[in-house]
Amino acid sequence: TVVRIPLRSAKQHFGASRSRGNRPYNEDRYQAGVIDIPPFTLSPDSAPTDPSVFYFGVFDGHGGEDCSAFIKDYLHTYIEQSAKAF
Repeated sequence: TVVRIPLRSAKQHFGASRSRGNRPYNEDRYQAGVIDIPPFTLSPDSAPTDPSVFYFGVFDGHGGEDCSAFIKDYLHTYIEQSAKAF
C-alpha cells in the first residue's frame, strides 16, 4: 500500500525513521506536537494571535538513552515555561 500525503495542505502530519547502526538497540528519541509560545514579534498594543507552533525534536543518544529520553519528556515544557517568562 502506498500512502501519499500532499505536504502543503497536510500541516498535521510528519514522518520519522529510526536506525540503530551497529548497536544492539536504538538510543535516539524523537517527539512532535504543538506547544504554546507567545508571539514575541508583536508590539504590546497589538492583538494576540494563535500562540501554538509545531514542535519537532530529534534527540541523539550518543551511547546512552538517559539524556535523550529526559530531553524528549521535558524539553517542550521548558520551552513553553521559558517563553511565557520571556
